[in-house]
Amino acid sequence: MKKIVSILTVFALVCLCAVPAFAVNTTAALTLSADKTTANAGDIITVTVSVSENSNLGALEFNVEFDRTAYTPVANSATTPVGALNPTVNLDYATGVRYTGATAGAITEGGALLTFQLQVVKPGSALSLNIGLASDGTTLDGEDVTDQVVANSTKSVTIACGHATQLSEITKYPTCTEAGNENIICTVCGKVVGSHTIAATGHTAGDWEVKTPATCTEAGEEIQKCTVCDAEVNSREIAALGHDVSEWTVTDEPTCTEEGVQTGVCARCGETVTEPVAALGHDVAEWEVTKGATCTEAGSRTGVCARCEEPVTEEIPALGHDFGEWVVVKEATETEEGSRERVCSVCGEKETEVIPVLTTEAEEGTTGTANPKIPQTSGAVAGGIAAAAMLAMAAGVAAVTLKKKREG
Repeated sequence: MKKIVSILTVFALVCLCAVPAFAVNTTAALTLSADKTTANAGDIITVTVSVSENSNLGALEFNVEFDRTAYTPVANSATTPVGALNPTVNLDYATGVRYTGATAGAITEGGALLTFQLQVVKPGSALSLNIGLASDGTTLDGEDVTDQVVANSTKSVTIACGHATQLSEITKYPTCTEAGNENIICTVCGKVVGSHTIAATGHTAGDWEVKTPATCTEAGEEIQKCTVCDAEVNSREIAALGHDVSEWTVTDEPTCTEEGVQTGVCARCGETVTEPVAALGHDVAEWEVTKGATCTEAGSRTGVCARCEEPVTEEIPALGHDFGEWVVVKEATETEEGSRERVCSVCGEKETEVIPVLTTEAEEGTTGTANPKIPQTSGAVAGGIAAAAMLAMAAGVAAVTLKKKREG
């Protein structure tokens, strides 16, 4: 009897040790998802928990957990499209939404186990899937496969902030010479969503002020400073003032041909200042022309300086020609050049100039055939002049005849 009990005990132990070898290896997986990955406060998002096809689960419990200050469940929004587990859904569960379901068989259909809606209060917060229980529905004992399902599942999704409202925050103010920076910050989540450079303001030049005063002999300098940062932005020279002497004393008198010297004391700097006095130049009251100037040659004249009594000789500049009007010597024709001349009224010298050949064909875009330098006389004008001359002659003859008659 004892031997039988021992054999049964050993068999039982062998059976117990052998159980893990027959454990279910499931590929069942749950997936948490949302219809939006970005949302703003007040938006409605739809959350879905799906199960893989042929999961063969017989019982399932899970929670979709979230911050209730960030999301608010929408009442009566829960649906259970895959309903084989006969689930119950609690939208007001302490940490989120709770799902509990079980079936006598096993679900093989894949798809959405649960859908529900949340209204976003504070975007940027995560939703997480917490699987509390999953059991295999194909075994008689409903073997626990929770750890395997958890390992296979997608358990988290974050609804990022849509950054609907933003404000600008200057992180570095620009200066006269350096650019600044401004960040764009979401007022909901506080994230920096952008930034841009603020251009340097540039200097603002103030009034001119003396930096180095000018003296009698040296230039000074004046500058402009920026009214914002006090940096020097412009400069310019102040001319030397020069000495200020009100009374001069001639220490060396000038002559007709040599400079003199005068001295004085500068009222500004106290220095003794010496300056040259210009030569006086000769003072000749009466000149005698020793050689007359012509149109082309200079002449000369002499005299005695009344101051130094020295003889003085001066050049008389050449007079230059005094030409009269041009007179045509030979008229130009269409085949030959003409000529004209003018005579100096002083020396009688003649100056001759060629008159170009007349042009008969009008250049493109112009009219007429005359040389523009030589005034031309039309036939009508010439005829008029001839007629006037004949009338004058007739009038003269008539006057002479009338006079003779009176004398007779």
